[in-house]
Amino acid sequence: MLKLLLPPLFIFLYSFTLHSFEVTHQVRPGSVYESTALNSACSTMLGTTFSGRCNPALFSYSKDQKVYLSLVGKADGDSIDNGRDLIFDPITEETIRKLLQERNFNSFTFNSELVFKTKYFEIAYSPYYLLADLYIFNPAFPEISIHLVNQETLRLTSGHEFLNNKELTLSIGSSLFYYEHTYSNTIFSLFELSYRKPEELIPFKTLYGVSGDLGFFVDLKRKYLPRLALQMKNIHANRPKVTNTSSTSPLYQETLFLFEPYTTMGIGKGWMTKFGAFDVDFELPFTRYLQTARLKHSMLGARYNLNLFSIFLGVGYYYHNLGLRFDSQNFNVGITYTKESDMGALQPKTEESVYLGVDFIL
Repeated sequence: MLKLLLPPLFIFLYSFTLHSFEVTHQVRPGSVYESTALNSACSTMLGTTFSGRCNPALFSYSKDQKVYLSLVGKADGDSIDNGRDLIFDPITEETIRKLLQERNFNSFTFNSELVFKTKYFEIAYSPYYLLADLYIFNPAFPEISIHLVNQETLRLTSGHEFLNNKELTLSIGSSLFYYEHTYSNTIFSLFELSYRKPEELIPFKTLYGVSGDLGFFVDLKRKYLPRLALQMKNIHANRPKVTNTSSTSPLYQETLFLFEPYTTMGIGKGWMTKFGAFDVDFELPFTRYLQTARLKHSMLGARYNLNLFSIFLGVGYYYHNLGLRFDSQNFNVGITYTKESDMGALQPKTEESVYLGVDFIL
């Protein structure tokens, strides 16, 4: 009981010195099911259908030329209902009071994409990348920190292999995307409901822009030497700023490794056996362009593939994933069980969640 009370109490006592807390998610913009199950620890896993999503430098080695619809998201009833109500429906007092009855932290993410993939490039249109984070603090006088996102993107991805001989493979790839980012990031107290309308408490803003990702991949082709990867994500992205509020508590949510520029370094290896293929990848993220390493957000991803069946494992300080995927001619289905802490050390209790992913091959 004391363990559950300490984080909200800490935040309440020090709310006048803290300015934000960081939140990240496994379903990131541009995610597919496989990258979600691995928590994006896959930048050196070449030769798969999802290689180009893990690292655009691997586009040349990704399989299949096709058109397909990809869906991935958190399959949590309360999270789905709350996220849908806040993003798509008119916000009412009843909706807000319902949120006060939920646990301290409630989150929901979902990504949908229509993909046209050829040998030379890939075009992906995402009508919805949805995110809803709700954090309730100061139990004695409830306040709610809300971060809502509805992002639409159009992405062009391609890659080129510069060198491939017996000793070395070197490739580069990039993604260029246009985005329309509608968001709300605000805080309000229960008292404010008595004199303000709910739609006034949760104002939305929209940003438009063009951004891109750049990736590199090196394979030294030695039995005991690993593959290496470097990526720069969301280059020159226009990062959303928090909304002004009348609340005296400065506990705004700040995204981490989602929309802002960041860098990842990957190291991995793959093996082919008589009983399937194994891939392992370790990913270390940095803020902005190799600015600050975030060791607690590093992730180890592992994949085993046997024909049309795959097993995924993702292990990190804040995430533990176990996923399965089954493929067929017309559709692919994946399910991942995870223990996650999107708020990191500030999350009072680790969540147990299920993620579902479906690809419809058109």
